[in-house]
Amino acid sequence: MEELAANQGLAATHPEPWNKVLTAGSDDHGSLYPAKAWSEVPRALNVADLLGHLRAGRVTIHGRAARRWRSRMAFTESYSFIREKISRGSSESSDLIEKVFSRFMEGRDPTEFSFPEKLSFLAQGS
Repeated sequence: MEELAANQGLAATHPEPWNKVLTAGSDDHGSLYPAKAWSEVPRALNVADLLGHLRAGRVTIHGRAARRWRSRMAFTESYSFIREKISRGSSESSDLIEKVFSRFMEGRDPTEFSFPEKLSFLAQGS
């Protein structure tokens, strides 16, 4: 932790920075599964009280963790962003990116291609 703090130029915020307080929250960028997980703290009268509860670990986690199919949205957004930035209108690049993401979502090695697929990508690039 000391090395990390020195490398980042940040001082530790408390005596045992390796001890973390777990919180929950919806990280739902597509608004399809809002508020499926949340954190609850004792009543806070102001922001300082709220932060005090969090720092002391007085947090109760509610809801469910995201399942793999729920996290697909994050990968879909990432895929769209990468396809747009890398392919720049090239259907060949877009095809390759689509195959890589599809394999990843299927739980397969996204970098493993058959010989015919490799030949196809080479032919598309020429």
